[in-house]
Amino acid sequence: MPYTRGAEFSRPAREVIEEARHLAKMGTKEITLLGQNVNAYHGIPPLGDKDWNLARLIGEVADIDGIERIRYLTSHPSDMDQELIDAHRDVPQLMPYLHLPVQAGSNRVLEAMNRKHTRESYLEFWNDYVLPALTLPYHPILSLAFLANQIKILSKP
Repeated sequence: MPYTRGAEFSRPAREVIEEARHLAKMGTKEITLLGQNVNAYHGIPPLGDKDWNLARLIGEVADIDGIERIRYLTSHPSDMDQELIDAHRDVPQLMPYLHLPVQAGSNRVLEAMNRKHTRESYLEFWNDYVLPALTLPYHPILSLAFLANQIKILSKP
């Protein structure tokens, strides 16, 4: 999809915050920040600061009265940074959920999808970060062999 949709762009932080405030006033309790590669977010800040990353945006959304839960998807390991990892620890509203396009840990599937990462790069990511307890999704349409690969990726040594 990234090849057919054009270059990534991020909505300005002010727009996202204003929309979240409006939704909270209408009773919304949960906000999901969504993007093709949401953790590469680099939104224009409200006050001429440097561009905001996803962790900063999550912190600002968490400060909105009435917002009880925040999620984001889809992530990519190459754009996961320590600030976002810390947000999982420090922002109570941020749900313990991380969606990574691991494609069941199959290099064959990743290659067929023209992805530039491998099962091994996911393992490196997983081992490099000490993540808090997170829920990672499983897609039931996968074969048992793919499920076994995914379990190997998620099981730290």
